[in-house]
Amino acid sequence: MNRVRFSIERTSDDDRNALIGSDEWILIRDDFDWNDPTMTITNGAEEVVERLGDKIKDKRLFYRDTEDQIDEIVHKDGQFVRFQFGHEGVNL
Repeated sequence: MNRVRFSIERTSDDDRNALIGSDEWILIRDDFDWNDPTMTITNGAEEVVERLGDKIKDKRLFYRDTEDQIDEIVHKDGQFVRFQFGHEGVNL
């Protein structure tokens, strides 16, 4: 399998390209394709956090999985910590 494919779906100020400033959260979408399979975000969360790096520092990171469920990827100091089910406190 190849690297995780994902795209930025929304941010708290909806500036998908910048990912800086006052963003409090970021929502990414799993771009898994059965015709060209890769790891899903669920199976590759460590890679996702590593690739986004400083862009997500001090921000909450949510993802829409292949079944359209939105959950949170909890991270700290550039490392994946755990999954938190749902998106409590954030209106996506």
